[in-house]
Amino acid sequence: MTPFNVTSEFLCHQCIMGHGFFGEYYQCFVPTETPQCACNDHIIQTRQHLLLSCPLYEHPRHHLMKVSPHLDQCLLFQSKHGWQAILHFLCDSRAFLKANATPLVHDPG
Repeated sequence: MTPFNVTSEFLCHQCIMGHGFFGEYYQCFVPTETPQCACNDHIIQTRQHLLLSCPLYEHPRHHLMKVSPHLDQCLLFQSKHGWQAILHFLCDSRAFLKANATPLVHDPG
């Protein structure tokens, strides 16, 4: 498996746990933040929307489509290749980072 930095692990945990910087979480726990996706004011920004259909992340979604052309969530979340594709998608898209966030950097020090 390709090594990833702390940012990718952070994003992956947000994706898995549903605890992070996106509308679905904000709607429940941070009412001062908007839950709508930046792509459309009528869509709540969910994990599924970000991964599978948000037009803002169409280009990095090619990582997911290499593993599952029809974006089958079972295949993506239940296989080693699927998780590698999700990690690549998360790193390229920065979909689960707060909009003004500075990326975390891993210092093996």
